[in-house]
Amino acid sequence: MLVIKPRHITYWGSTGPIKAVVDSGPREIMLIAELSGEGETWLSASHFRLSADGNALTAVDRTEKPFIRYRCLAGQAGRTVRQPMSNGK
Repeated sequence: MLVIKPRHITYWGSTGPIKAVVDSGPREIMLIAELSGEGETWLSASHFRLSADGNALTAVDRTEKPFIRYRCLAGQAGRTVRQPMSNGK
């Protein structure tokens, strides 16, 4: 589950305040957050791209393949799906 609020982010079992945000385009942001979890605290940089319909959020910074999250419908559990990049990686 991923929750992004104006000044706070929660994901991958970690949570913390957002320290900086860069608007990279109409549907794209990069952010730095001070995350904590399992007794540790660290800075984390993330890059997210929102789909044109607003229902999919792609993390484009963690692996060679993008990680896509889909918006949950009210009352339903979320799901995450890894899809190959268009260049076959």
